[in-house]
Amino acid sequence: MRKPYLILMLIGFLSCTNENSSKWTTVDIQLKSAISGEPISGKELFIQSNHSKGSNAYYSANSGTTDESGNLELGFKAKRQHNYSIRTTLIDAQTYPNLKYALLGDKKLTVGVRNHLNLEILDHGILHVHSQNVDDFDNMDHFSYQLSYKENFDLPDSKYYYSEPIVGTNESSVDEQTVYAGNYELKWTARSNGKDTSGTMDVFVPENGMAEVLIQY
Repeated sequence: MRKPYLILMLIGFLSCTNENSSKWTTVDIQLKSAISGEPISGKELFIQSNHSKGSNAYYSANSGTTDESGNLELGFKAKRQHNYSIRTTLIDAQTYPNLKYALLGDKKLTVGVRNHLNLEILDHGILHVHSQNVDDFDNMDHFSYQLSYKENFDLPDSKYYYSEPIVGTNESSVDEQTVYAGNYELKWTARSNGKDTSGTMDVFVPENGMAEVLIQY
């Protein structure tokens, strides 16, 4: 009489390790560019927990790459007391590396059901600010600028970028910044030959591209 009972126990155990488990969670993702609105293909995304304690505090549950239409379906069996979200890169409990691009939208997952997520990625671009001192030079001349992000995205610590002041008799200099793609207001100040000048301009930084700005003072 024990054999049927053991078989039923085994079947019950196996059913809890696959899609029949109450903890089994499916995620349907549609990924687009936050700037252009176009689907993003070939981008790897990760399902990772952020459990507050333990050696598996940042457990990686699954990962995959979006298809040509920016779609991705992933499934995983959730662990107890773990909250899950979609990430663009794995977060290590020790190092907490910076993200290479921002993932916008509803990233948190509800365990035990099918999740439908519409997400946007905000990628980076490069800004070159060319400054030219066209007047007589002296070692008190200087140039600096500030970038203010104008897009309506919630990006803490990325709203503003500041350049290191360029001081001295440099006739021409190039400052490079890797910033989030989008629209910026650039404010600059300079002193040349004892005269203070300033200006403001709008700058668009393209995704995975470069914007060039020339400022003469």
